[in-house]
Amino acid sequence: MNELNLLEEHLHALLPKEWFEVVRREDWVSLRELHVALGGAHIVAEIGKHGWTAPHWPREHGGRGADDATARKIIERLDALVVPRIPRGTQSRT
Repeated sequence: MNELNLLEEHLHALLPKEWFEVVRREDWVSLRELHVALGGAHIVAEIGKHGWTAPHWPREHGGRGADDATARKIIERLDALVVPRIPRGTQSRT
C-alpha cells in the first residue's frame, strides 16, 4: 500500500465520516464544531504519532521518510481536508 493510501486509511479511522462531508460542503462552522469536539491537539498528536505532520523527515526522527513529491501530496491532502498539523499556541507556565 502506498503512502497516500495509508494516509487515507488512517484519516478515515481517526476522523468521523461527518468531517469529510462538512469539508466537501465547505461548512466551516460545522467543521469548527467537530474540531473542538475532537480536540485539535488530539488530532495533531494522532497524526504525529504516525509521521504525517512531517512526512519528509526520516522515520527515526518522527517522519515518514517520504520523498519530496510524496510529502507534498500528503501535506496537500491534509490541508484539503483542513486537518490540523501544528498545535495552536503555547501554554505559559508561570
